[in-house]
Amino acid sequence: MSIDEKRQYSRYDKECIRDRINSLSLEGKSEIFRIISQAEKYSENKSNILFDIAKINYETLVLIEKFLVFSETNSKELADDEEERDKYRSSLAS
Repeated sequence: MSIDEKRQYSRYDKECIRDRINSLSLEGKSEIFRIISQAEKYSENKSNILFDIAKINYETLVLIEKFLVFSETNSKELADDEEERDKYRSSLAS
């Protein structure tokens, strides 16, 4: 099923999304906040922005998931690229 097909997000799906958000860098979390702040209610205190993932609407969840896929893909590609560069550097040093 593609990410664009309308589906229900189970409680488990939402918990997984929450865990993926928690593993993001500060820049990634800032982008998630930008997505959420456009359509959802949230609270903030001195050090955190709080929202209830269970109450996030479907459209916002789709946008969040698309960003998570984008971010995770970029991170993997960057790591793979760095690994290739390290191999190249090692072969030049030999």
